[in-house]
Amino acid sequence: MRRPLDSYRVTGDTKEHASYGVGPATDYAAEKGGPLPIGTPVKAPFPLGKVEYWGDDSFPGGLAVTATSPDKRFVFVGQHLSGSLRHPGLAEGSVIAYSGNSGTKTTGPHLHAYVIADGKRMSMEEAIKKYGLTKPVKVTKGTALRRVRKGVNGRKAPNLSARIVQFLKPGIVGTFDGWARGQKVTQGGVTSDVWYRGAFSGDWFWAGNFTTQSTRGLTPLGKK
Repeated sequence: MRRPLDSYRVTGDTKEHASYGVGPATDYAAEKGGPLPIGTPVKAPFPLGKVEYWGDDSFPGGLAVTATSPDKRFVFVGQHLSGSLRHPGLAEGSVIAYSGNSGTKTTGPHLHAYVIADGKRMSMEEAIKKYGLTKPVKVTKGTALRRVRKGVNGRKAPNLSARIVQFLKPGIVGTFDGWARGQKVTQGGVTSDVWYRGAFSGDWFWAGNFTTQSTRGLTPLGKK
């Protein structure tokens, strides 16, 4: 889990919101003081399965975003937004909205954010404290990057009948450490039996769903 902003300053959390009858939430403003600049990118705090927008200036929280994890365990809510996206990214860290000052109950441009985790509402900062902060991914020796050319499901084995484990949107860059020959698949005019193994998840991805089927830089793992 990561914060929805790249730079921030916490101006209020659960205690402050409780004092005026609002549920647990974190308010974020500009890192070096002052209001959060309108139009600041709001990013997915965890991998997403669905993103929805609701509300407008007539709502207390203004324009809002609700973003749900694929397993529906986590739900992120961000309010007082200035804009949404037609096709928001679903990977952790993808831009899903833009901050603003919308709504009837706002003290100035900021992001009001909270998470519903395992059915319990908590502020964004409380959720990070409980579930941990995502550490930056480092590409190490023996790994290679591949860019997704179309939506793709990860699998527990290199074949289409294996259990689906995650979803990658077009344009996302994946990090892989090995490859193997698995089920031959033809899709979108591309035929390949090469599968990439995720460097951090260990999940398998059909190479034809990426902009290259090259195995350069990856460890050969034989036939699975």
